[in-house]
Amino acid sequence: MRVIHKQQIPLGPGEFSITLPRGAVILDVQRQNNSGNLCMWYLLAAGAAYEEKKLYVFGTGQHIPDGLKLAYVATYQEGGFVWHIFEEFV
Repeated sequence: MRVIHKQQIPLGPGEFSITLPRGAVILDVQRQNNSGNLCMWYLLAAGAAYEEKKLYVFGTGQHIPDGLKLAYVATYQEGGFVWHIFEEFV
């Protein structure tokens, strides 16, 4: 059985790590109810073990370092800024 869960994530540029169930598929990132909280929704198999994932947030026009193996996750807007989230694959 699969289920969709939600987790709050930090705002703004940089990198951060989150712990998600192994095999979780990130579905989207958005603000929830204009609360100021940025949330990530993901699909997972019930009972899956957890693993750490590294995510990067880059602003439009920012340079993305060469050598990173990244997969696009989502884009969100914060005030006048547009941020793009990527998951690193090792």
